[in-house]
Amino acid sequence: MNFETFCASLTEELQKLAGEGAEITVRKIRKNNGVILNGLSIREDDGPVAPVFYLEDCWRDYQGGITIREFAERLYREHKRKLLMIDVRPDAFSDFSRVREHLFFRLINAEMNASLLADTPHRRIFDLAAVYYFEIPELLPKEGTALVNREMMEYWGQTEETLMRRAFSNTVRSHPPLMQEIGELLMEMEKEEGMKITSGEERLLVLTNDRKQFGAGVMLYPGVLQKASEQEQTDLWVIPSSVHETILVPDRGRFAAEELEHLIAEVNATQLRPEEILSGRVYRYSREEGRLKMGEEIFPGDPLLPESAG
Repeated sequence: MNFETFCASLTEELQKLAGEGAEITVRKIRKNNGVILNGLSIREDDGPVAPVFYLEDCWRDYQGGITIREFAERLYREHKRKLLMIDVRPDAFSDFSRVREHLFFRLINAEMNASLLADTPHRRIFDLAAVYYFEIPELLPKEGTALVNREMMEYWGQTEETLMRRAFSNTVRSHPPLMQEIGELLMEMEKEEGMKITSGEERLLVLTNDRKQFGAGVMLYPGVLQKASEQEQTDLWVIPSSVHETILVPDRGRFAAEELEHLIAEVNATQLRPEEILSGRVYRYSREEGRLKMGEEIFPGDPLLPESAG
């Protein structure tokens, strides 16, 4: 069975389970870096909301060990479970006062997402863009988030500035930083994967958030890079290794920016899913100046992150 046949068979079985009155739709959903996925939803009894399931994920989960009917029944049960957890009032996400405490930011590549950013409030940071999203774990698949577009912002009567302040404040408060030596991380991977992984002699630090999801933005948290540079007693190379984390390399004169960017390009091409790629550039944090730089461009640093979202 190929992917197309799987999708058609799954949709057919779900229609049987949900009944003729249910509307099952499959639509293209744009993800990070232009990746397009197929989102399936089941709407019953004209309900105001419907959980979304990505067919690509379903295809990976379906191993052929069970029948397509059994897989459809499992998915339909999950659909029903999510419906029970959803706040289905029509104004659930239309009132900004209800959304603002669940508003966060994450970093994406600006050039690779130029068409998306044309209709999305954002803040440019070097070759990246900070975009804003709110979390709805019960409604959306996997990461349970919805990107804030310009239409939402205008409907709420907000500005990019107010979204930025609220999202940065919430993110710093709710998703604290996590910094590990690469050796510690590899030991965790060895335990999880049951295999031996060797690391080099260079001391590397992995910087992410407590959930290890969309954690690259932690490098913008107040004082985080300064603390790391003081700990290492030197400037830092900051490698935006994926949307989920950055790697900090103490600058002891061993590497040049060009070498690190060559490494980033290789990792982007061979180790990451397309939607996980964040940047092809390397940044440098000056311990003395307290500033993050990309070449000659200087990021203002902590002042971007407000003390209060107002």
